[in-house]
Amino acid sequence: MSACSKAGTVKRVVLTSSAAVITVNQLHGKCLVMDEENWSDAEFLTSKKPLTWHWPRHLTSLITGNELLIIQLKGIQMLSGSISLTHVEDVCRAHVFIAEKESASGRYICCAVNTSVCELAKFLNKRYPMYNIPTNFGDFPSEAKLIISSEKLIKEGFSFKYGIEEIYDQGVACLKAMGLLQN
Repeated sequence: MSACSKAGTVKRVVLTSSAAVITVNQLHGKCLVMDEENWSDAEFLTSKKPLTWHWPRHLTSLITGNELLIIQLKGIQMLSGSISLTHVEDVCRAHVFIAEKESASGRYICCAVNTSVCELAKFLNKRYPMYNIPTNFGDFPSEAKLIISSEKLIKEGFSFKYGIEEIYDQGVACLKAMGLLQN
């Protein structure tokens, strides 16, 4: 930031952070909406240091059947309140969109999909029946307790190019190409 300031030619800086910046807290209830006004509980984060912070690999756990990663995926939902997904290309597009938008100011959330482990498993089981994806999680919460709202970004005129179908179709194709998933 100081280099940008010293340069004198930088008009706008766009920073990226994960959903953990707004969702990791000890809030209780259902149907909570998290937006640019929300921040995670920093004291809670630093005291707990959850193991689920490196979570992109967990998104394939239901397909690969990795029990440890499924447990960690459930931990992500319990810690953050939902499973939130955005295609990396949409994140990049949002960066450029906001950087070029004269009226843009403050924080913007870029989240295409909010779901829960149970909802995600049902979706994946239906879309990829050949992988025998588990859908019974006992008394684990079937709904996300919160959604991450991209309303401010959308009101600026941004639209998401990828939904959950494309995110997982591309992910599965990548895993197959790498030999990490059978046909």
